[in-house]
Amino acid sequence: MSENPTAGIGDPYWYEWSVGLLYTLDMLILENNIKHVILQCSSMQGLDDVVVVYEDDQVECIQIKHTRVSDTLTFSNALALLKSMIGDWNNAKSQGYTHCSAILFTNRTIGTQKSTSKDGIKLPSLDEFWDSLQGQSNEARAISEIRIKPEWEEAWKKWLNELSEFSDGEKLEFLKDLRLVTNQEGLAEIYQSIINKLKECFHVDERTATQLHQKLTYALMTRTTTIRIKEEITKEDLLQALSLSGDKIVGEHNLPTCEPFFDSRVDFVKTLEAILAERRSPIVFLSGGPGSGKTNIVNYLSNKSDSVITLRFHSFKPLNPKDEYLTADKGISDPRALWGNLLIELREIFMKYNKMSDYNVPPTIELMESVDVLRGEVLRLSEILGTMTGRTTVIAIDGIDHAARSGENNTFLGTLIPPESVPNQVCFLIAGQPVSEYREYPYFIADASRVLTLDVPCISENDVAQLYDSSDIKIPADGRDAAIRIIYGASTGNTLSAVFAIEEAKRFESIEEFEEQLETKQLARGIESYYNYIWKAAVDGIPAEYNFVDMMIAGTLSLFNKQITPTMLQSICPDAEISLLAWRRILQKLYPIVVNSSDDGYVVFHNDVRIYLGKYLRKEPGILSEVSSRLADFLLSGLCDIRTKHELVFDFLQNAHREKEFIDILNRQYVTEALGMKRPMSEIIAQLEATLNSLNQISDYSKVLSLSCAVATLHQFNQSLQWMDQQYLGEIEVPAALFSERKVIQREFLTANILYKMLGNTMFLIQHGEINRAESNIKRWLGTLGPGAVAELLYTNCGSKDNVDGFEEEMSRMMELWGRVSQYTGIFFSGIDHIDSSEIIKCAYANFTKGWLDEGKNLLTSEHINNTLGQLDVYYRDDLNGYLMSILACERNDSIKVIFDSAMANTFSNEIKLQLTTWAMQNDLQEQCSEWISEIQSQKFGYIKKSAFEYQKEVFLYYCKIVYVLAYCEDIDISTTSKACLLAFKEKDFSPKDRGYFAAQQLILISAFLGRLNRGINIDETSSVRVSDFCAILGQLLNYRDWINRYEVSGFSIEADLLNSIIRMYPKMDAEFQKAVDSMFSSRAKDYEHIEHLNIYWNHLKLHGQHDLLEQLFDNWMNPAGLVWGKELYEINEIATDFIEKAAELGWKDRVIEAQRLLDSRIVGYVGRKDYTLYTLMNWYKNICIFDDSHWKTAGVALLNISKIASETGDNRAAVSIDASVAESAGRLGADDLWKFANLSNQRDSYWMSVIFDGIIVALELGSFSEAELLEIWNIATKIFYISEYASEYDSKNNINRIYIADIKEAIILASNRLGYHGVTNSMQKMSPLAFAQIRRSRTEHSYIIPQRWYEDEPHNNGSAVDDKYVDEITALSCAEAFAILNKRFEHEKSDFRWDMIISFVKKVERESGENILTYIPSIISMLMQRHDSYYWEWDGANRLFEEIFKYFNKDQISVVLKDIVDKHFIYSNNHNDNNFFGLNSDLEYFALFYYASLAEDANLSGFNEVAKMHLDWITGNQTLPVKQQYLLRPGAVAENWNDFCKKLMESCMR
Repeated sequence: MSENPTAGIGDPYWYEWSVGLLYTLDMLILENNIKHVILQCSSMQGLDDVVVVYEDDQVECIQIKHTRVSDTLTFSNALALLKSMIGDWNNAKSQGYTHCSAILFTNRTIGTQKSTSKDGIKLPSLDEFWDSLQGQSNEARAISEIRIKPEWEEAWKKWLNELSEFSDGEKLEFLKDLRLVTNQEGLAEIYQSIINKLKECFHVDERTATQLHQKLTYALMTRTTTIRIKEEITKEDLLQALSLSGDKIVGEHNLPTCEPFFDSRVDFVKTLEAILAERRSPIVFLSGGPGSGKTNIVNYLSNKSDSVITLRFHSFKPLNPKDEYLTADKGISDPRALWGNLLIELREIFMKYNKMSDYNVPPTIELMESVDVLRGEVLRLSEILGTMTGRTTVIAIDGIDHAARSGENNTFLGTLIPPESVPNQVCFLIAGQPVSEYREYPYFIADASRVLTLDVPCISENDVAQLYDSSDIKIPADGRDAAIRIIYGASTGNTLSAVFAIEEAKRFESIEEFEEQLETKQLARGIESYYNYIWKAAVDGIPAEYNFVDMMIAGTLSLFNKQITPTMLQSICPDAEISLLAWRRILQKLYPIVVNSSDDGYVVFHNDVRIYLGKYLRKEPGILSEVSSRLADFLLSGLCDIRTKHELVFDFLQNAHREKEFIDILNRQYVTEALGMKRPMSEIIAQLEATLNSLNQISDYSKVLSLSCAVATLHQFNQSLQWMDQQYLGEIEVPAALFSERKVIQREFLTANILYKMLGNTMFLIQHGEINRAESNIKRWLGTLGPGAVAELLYTNCGSKDNVDGFEEEMSRMMELWGRVSQYTGIFFSGIDHIDSSEIIKCAYANFTKGWLDEGKNLLTSEHINNTLGQLDVYYRDDLNGYLMSILACERNDSIKVIFDSAMANTFSNEIKLQLTTWAMQNDLQEQCSEWISEIQSQKFGYIKKSAFEYQKEVFLYYCKIVYVLAYCEDIDISTTSKACLLAFKEKDFSPKDRGYFAAQQLILISAFLGRLNRGINIDETSSVRVSDFCAILGQLLNYRDWINRYEVSGFSIEADLLNSIIRMYPKMDAEFQKAVDSMFSSRAKDYEHIEHLNIYWNHLKLHGQHDLLEQLFDNWMNPAGLVWGKELYEINEIATDFIEKAAELGWKDRVIEAQRLLDSRIVGYVGRKDYTLYTLMNWYKNICIFDDSHWKTAGVALLNISKIASETGDNRAAVSIDASVAESAGRLGADDLWKFANLSNQRDSYWMSVIFDGIIVALELGSFSEAELLEIWNIATKIFYISEYASEYDSKNNINRIYIADIKEAIILASNRLGYHGVTNSMQKMSPLAFAQIRRSRTEHSYIIPQRWYEDEPHNNGSAVDDKYVDEITALSCAEAFAILNKRFEHEKSDFRWDMIISFVKKVERESGENILTYIPSIISMLMQRHDSYYWEWDGANRLFEEIFKYFNKDQISVVLKDIVDKHFIYSNNHNDNNFFGLNSDLEYFALFYYASLAEDANLSGFNEVAKMHLDWITGNQTLPVKQQYLLRPGAVAENWNDFCKKLMESCMR
C-alpha cells in the first residue's frame, strides 16, 4: 500500500486560522478602527473564514483558500465560489453593515492560462479577465455598461449565471465589492508574518514574539469551534489571550487650577511659556518651597486651551478638599510609571493624528522589557511630534521632591536624562523643592550652566490685599493697610502662610493683638514651624499617662475628612479619661489649622494640614493601623451617620488589616441601606469585590449565606431596574473639577468623541445645578465657534476621506448633545450663512438643532418656547414637529398661545395646524385660523396623510379632531361623516365584527357632540344641547372598561384629548354643565381603584378646591396599605412618583415625605418576565423537610405567602413547584395534615384543587391506605378533574384535567400494588372508563408545568441527561476501572462528557461500598476546577454534581471551591462592564445551600429563615409595608382518615 505523505494534514485549517490571526492582530493598530474579528462566522456559508467588522460598521468577509503545492486560481475555481460569496455578501448587507467587501484570500497564484469547460465553452485566463472586469465594474453605473471581449461572451454568461438570483443592480454592487487577493504567503511565511507583527506591535524580540504566538494560538483556538461562547474577538479578548491587561495611566495627572491665581503669577507664567516654547534650555527647573504654588503654576500652564505643555506627569496628587480618606501613598516614584505614562499620552496624540503606523507607535507598553526602551520611545516620538507639529514638545514632570523623599532605592530620578541628551524638538519642565534640600536629585539639576532654574516668585503685597479684601475681617478699616503689611511680612511671600495669617486676622479687632499672635505662633519662620507650634500648644495639656492621645487626634484629623466632634474623640479614645469639655478645648486650641464648622463640630481648615498630620502620624510605626481600627469601630458603633459609615468603613478596616470582617458587614441589610441612600454603584461593587477577595481569610463558611443574600439583593435590584427600563442614579458629589474643566485639548487634536465627552461633563454640571461652571466650560473649549466651524475643524482633523465616512454618526451625536447643553448655557455663536454654507455646515446646524429642540421639550414655559423658536436656523421638519407636539401635549394655554401666534405657524405640519385649530375653537380664537378651517372643511379626512404615521391607529386621533372641526362649523349628518371617517381610517369595510369598531363609532359621535357644544358655547347658544346627554358623553369618556377595543383606535389618547377640550370650555359653560363636570369628576375620584385619566380630573378638582377628596384618593393609593404597593414593580414606580409630584404641588409635605420614604424602601421586587428567584428559597425548604415534613406548617406557609405575592407582582416561575412542594410535605404526613393544608386557602378553584392532589399523589408513594380509601380518592378525582371527550384539543382546562387524571391513576395503581390490593384497577375502570383510559403523556407532548412525580423514571428539566451509554458501560466494572473511563472521556472526549456521568459514578461507589468515595473527591474537584472561566455552576450542570458530593468535602476543599467561584466572577467582570451578578449570585446560592445541607436541622432552618427574611424585606421595603397573609392555618380543620378527607373535600367544592 502506497504512503500518503499528506494524509490527515491540517494545513488548510491552520492556514485559515493563521490568516485570521493576522487580521486579528491588526486590531492592535488603533487607527485601523477594527471593532472585532470573527473566525468561522456561523451566519455565513462561503465568506465565513474571517469576518472583520470596523468601528464604522463596514465589514470585510473573507474566504481563504490554501494549497500545499504550487497551484493556480483559475476562472473555473473562481466561478465555483461566486454563488456562495454573493449570498454571504448579501446576507452581511442585510445585517445592517454600512458596506461589505467580499474577499477571496489565497496563496495560489492567479491563473494566466486559458482553458475549456466541460461543456466546451472557452474560458479566459482569470488574470486577464479579472483585470478587465474589475476596472470596468468600478466605473460602471449599470451592469450593461460592462463591455466584455467577444471571445469571452459565453464565459461572461456563465459568470453572470452564478449571480442570477440577484438583480442587475445587486450584481454590479457585488462586483464592485469583490476583491481577489492572490499570490499570498504560504503557511510557513504566514507564521513568520505573525511573529514579525507581534515583534513590531510589542517591541519584543523573536523569542518573546514566538511565545506570544503560541499563547495566542492556544487561547483563541476555541473561537473556531462549537464550544465558543461568543464569536466576536475584540481587542480586549486579544489582550486577555496574551495575558495583557491593557495600558492604564498610573496616578492622576490632569489636575485643576486652584483659585485664586494671583495676577503676579500670570506675568511669571507668560515668561515661563516663552522660555519653554522657544526652548531656551533643554531642561527648565521650576524651584519653590512647600506651599509656594509650583504645582498650581504647572496646572495653570497645562490647562490653557493653547497650552505650551504637551505631556504632564505629577509625582504626587495634591490632596483634594473632598478626599474622604488620606492614604499612606507616598506618591509615584517608579521609573516605569513615569515613562509608561508619558508614552501612553504620546500614543493618544498620535492616534488623534492617525499616525500610529506611520511612526510605529507601540500599541501597548506592557511587553516593553525595560525602562530604557520605554524612555527611548518617549524621546523618539516626542522629537517626531515636535517636527510634525512645528512646536516644541514640552514634557512637564512635577513633584520630583516627592520621589526624593519616597525612601525607595529605584526612583525615576535616576532615569531623567541630562540636557545634552534631550532631542532638539523636546524640552523638559521639571518642578520641585529647591536643589539644596535634596541630594537625591540628578546631579545635573544643580548645574546652572546646563539647566535653567526659575524660582517661583513670592506673592506680592497686592496679592495679599486681594485675599484680605475678600475675607470677613473685623479689624477697623483704617487698619487695613497696616494689617496687609503685617500679613505680607509674616508670610514671607508664601501663599499658604498668607492664607493662615488671614484666618488668624478674623479673630481680632486690634492690629496689635493680631501681630502679637503671628509672632507667638512663629508664622514668619515657615509654615511647618507654624503647624508645630499650634500642635504642641494643643496637646501639651494632655496628661502624660495618655501619651497616645495626640496620635489618635492626629490620625482622626488626617484620615477622617468629615466634621469631628468632642463626643466622637471621646468614643474613639475610651481608655483616656478625658471630659468632653477637655476634648472641646483641645480642638479649639488647634485654631486656625482646625476651625469650628457648626455648634460642636470641627474640620481641618486646609489640606496641607492633613498632609502635615499624616507625616506626624508616620513617625510611629503601626499607629496608622491602630487609628484606622478605632475609627472603624466608631463607624460600626452606630454613633455616626450611615452615609459616612458606607463611605469609609471598608477603607478603615483594610488599613487596620481587618479584612476578614468585611463579610460580617456586607450583608443584605447593608446593600439595601446603600441602595436606599443611592450610594454610587462603583462604591458598592468595590466593597463587594473587597469582600470576595477577603473570603480566603474566613473559616466559618456558614457566613457565605449572608454574603449570598447580599449578592442576591444586588442582583435582583439590577433585574428590577432592567424590568422598569431605568438606570441606577447613585448619589454623586460634583467634583471640584471635572476632566474637561482641568484640561482643554488643543484644537488640532479635537475629535467628535472628545467634544462629546466634554459636553457630557457639561451636561453633568447642568444636571447638578452648576450652570456657571457649565457656561465657563463651553466658552473655554469652543469660544464663539458655531456648529459649522466646529464641523469643518473636525473633518479637517479627521484626515482621510475613508475616516470621514465613518465619522458622521459621531459628529451627529456630538452636535445633538451640544444643542441640548445650549438650552441651559445659551448660544455663543452667530447664525448660519444660508447662501454660502456647505452641506457639512448645514448638517451640523441641523443636528445641533435636533438636540436643541429635543431638550426644549423639557422647558415649556412661554419664555423658553420663544427663545427656542427664536434661535432656529437650519432644522429637520420632523424635529420641529416633535417639539411642537410636546408643547401641545403639555396643555398649558400660555405655551400653546406662543406657537399659535408664531410667525412660523403657516409652515407647521397639518397635524399641528389641526390641533391648534381645535385649541383655538375651545378658546374662542377661531377667527385667527379661518384659512386652516377652510382647508379642513374642503379636504376633510384627506387633510391628514396616513403615511406620516408609524402605526395606523395613531391617525384616528386626528380624524376625530376633523370630525370635531366639521361639527363645529356646521350641522353634519353624523351617519355620513362616520362612514367617511371609518373608510378613510381602514380603507376598507370596517364592520361590527372588527375589534375597535364600536369604540371608533363612539369616539366619532362624542367628537361631533363636543364640536357642536363648543360652537354653542362660543355663540352663547346651548339650549339645544341637553345636560343629560352631556353627562352620558362624559360618563363614556371616563369609562375604564373595554380598554382592548379602545386600544385598537388609540382610544385612551382620544379620550384624554376630548376631556381636555371639556376642561378648556369649562369657564364659559352654563352653570348646569359646570355642575355636571364637577359631579362626574368627583365621582370618578371616589372610585379609588381606577385612575385612568387621573391627571385631568385631579387638576380640575385641585383648581376647584376639592382637596379633601384628593387627600382620600392619595391615601387610598399611597399609605402603607395602599393600592400602589400591590402592583408590579414598574407600575409602583410610575404611579407612586406621579402621586408624590401631585402631593408636592399641593404642599402636603408630610404625605410627600412618608410616601417617598415608602417608595425609596420598595427598591427590590419581582420582575414581570421569567423570574426564577424563588427556586432558591424552595430548595432551602426542601432541605429542612428532609429532617421533618412538619415544617410545612410554619416555613411552608411562609413560603406559600411569599410565592403568592411574587406571583401577583411579577412572573413567578417557581409558583407551581413551590405550591406542590408544600402540598407534598403535608401529604407525606397523612390525611389530617393535607386537609389542614387544603384549608390554608378558602379558594376551591381548579388550580388549588390540583395542588391538593399533588399532595395526595406524593402520599400514595409510601402512605397507608385502605382499598376503599384508594377508590374514594379515584372517585373524587374523576369528578374534580372531569374530562370531556368532546372538548377541543386546545381546551386548556380539559388538557390539564387529562394530565392529572393520568397521574392520579398511575399513583393509585402503584400504591395498590405496593399494598397488595388486587381489585382496585378493575374497580377504577368500572367507575370511570373515560378517566381510566387516560394515558400519561410525556412532558415533551405538552407545555404545562406539572410537578415531578415520584414514579417518573428520570428527572426532568435538567441541564443535561445522564449518558446512558456510560452507565451501561461501567455497570460491570470496578470503581477504579469506571473512573479510568470517566477520566479518559474528560481528558480526550470533552464533547461527549457530562457532569452527570460523575454523578452516576459517585452513586455507583456509594452502592458498592468496597471503596471509599473520598479517594476520588480530589480528582473530581480537579476536574471541576478546569471548567470554562465564563461558566457558573448551573451553566453546564455542575451544580448537580456539587450537590451530590459537597457533603464529602473537607475544609481545604471547600476553600478551593469558594476561591474558584470568586476567581470566575473576577474573570467575568473584567471582560464585561455590565454589573451582572447572575453567575456569582447563582454560585453563592448553591454553595450556601449545599454547605448547610451537611449541617444539623437547626442550621438549615436558620438558613431558610435568613433567605425568607430577605424576600420579605424585598416585599415590605425592609418592614415598612405590611404583608398580606393569604395562607393561614385555620383552627378546626381536621380529617380523621382519607375517606373523611375525600368527603370534606367534595363538600367544600360543592359549597
